[in-house]
Amino acid sequence: MNGRGSTLAYMILVGTLLALHFLFRPALVSWPMGPDLLTGAVLLGGLRLRAGAAAGLGFGAGLLDGAMALTGIGRGALVYAVLGYVTSRWRELFFSDVPLFVFAYLFFGCWVAKLVLSLLADFSLGWEFALLEAPTASAVTAVLCGGADRLLARGAPG
Repeated sequence: MNGRGSTLAYMILVGTLLALHFLFRPALVSWPMGPDLLTGAVLLGGLRLRAGAAAGLGFGAGLLDGAMALTGIGRGALVYAVLGYVTSRWRELFFSDVPLFVFAYLFFGCWVAKLVLSLLADFSLGWEFALLEAPTASAVTAVLCGGADRLLARGAPG
């Protein structure tokens, strides 16, 4: 075990983040700088799962999110599947048990995902979104999801 808690507890955390995202989706989407719990869950899943499972998690989460939004079903599923796969493969290159890494990983991963999704959807979002709204939402996501990750790791034995 790598100090991150059991796999079951970790998957419960990811499932809880996904459930909270879909439960509070209308409120989270209406606030431009709100946390992106879906991306946070996929990124945290990428830290723990193998590449294929992480891609499957991302694909399923993107498919569900697109079905709720009624637009961009395939686009979201593709972006989140690639995000899950790439982050799962990259975790071997970095020290994923270091708390500062997890927060930076969540921040930059969420920021890149927001930029890619916005570029695929609409090119008119501009610099304000790319340099103000997306980083702020990514920071909020990193604090919430990273804090939940740290609580789970702190509660793990040894």
